[in-house]
Amino acid sequence: MSGKRMRNLFKSDISFPEWALVLPIMLVILSRFIFFSVLEPDAETVKSSRSVPLYSQDAISGQVRHSIDIIKGIPQDSHVLILVNYGPEARFELEPALSLLITHLAQKNVSISFVSMAPTGIESSFLASERAIEQGNIGKDNFLYNRNYTHLGYAVGDSIASYMVANDFSDFAERDIFNASTKKQLAMEKIDDLSDYSMIFEFSSRTFDGVPAIVALSFFSSSPIKKTAFCTTDIVPAYIPFNGIYLDGFIGGYKSISQFKNQIRPSEFESNSDKIFRWSLIYILVLVLVSSLTSFVRGRK
Repeated sequence: MSGKRMRNLFKSDISFPEWALVLPIMLVILSRFIFFSVLEPDAETVKSSRSVPLYSQDAISGQVRHSIDIIKGIPQDSHVLILVNYGPEARFELEPALSLLITHLAQKNVSISFVSMAPTGIESSFLASERAIEQGNIGKDNFLYNRNYTHLGYAVGDSIASYMVANDFSDFAERDIFNASTKKQLAMEKIDDLSDYSMIFEFSSRTFDGVPAIVALSFFSSSPIKKTAFCTTDIVPAYIPFNGIYLDGFIGGYKSISQFKNQIRPSEFESNSDKIFRWSLIYILVLVLVSSLTSFVRGRK
């Protein structure tokens, strides 16, 4: 086959499909940037959402924004306590939000102490931490057990467990889940009492003796620590009466948790998978353009 026929075959069979790929690839790249940008509300929307009453149809947006403001106000290099009281039944609903929160705290060098009042919460804590490392941009070397986070174990006894954490915290926190002393753990540095934490969170799919664990903790503790709860849809009614009284922030159910994720992620987080996806598409687009231009030049010759 002559060189001229080879060039004609190359132009007719390969160049067109390559050019046909350019438009959809460009649309995919642009759609990701457009999608993330439209999720960020404008200032006027945020301002008006804060004045919406709790029980109105749009109240959840105001609650989410208020909770995000509280979370962003956590001081750099401080410590937070996270109660993880859910298991596999609520992993799909709560784990993504917990992972994003962990990533946000790790980026501010905030140390995390986990406590579980439900046995299944122990595994949930470590799974969410692993997810934050894998999908976030904090890096495995920047989020280490003992240095950046620790797990203080399983507090047994429902409301009794809340009392123990609130009033006997120094004894409870003396050893971690692996029965190792916490005295030399950097994650527990300068933590002698519950009041040494700048924030307490709860991620929960259940109540204890009919009361949310974080609310019971407020009953038994006189420390003026800000408290924010994340809960599954089915127990939202158990939390609502305490919001604004014992809770400073509240995010409950699929809708508000989704809003939390969509509000947090675009402005502050870009996962490794997002980076790989974007640069892979850009790389493919460059290859297609170079190949098509090369084919065009050769055909002209």
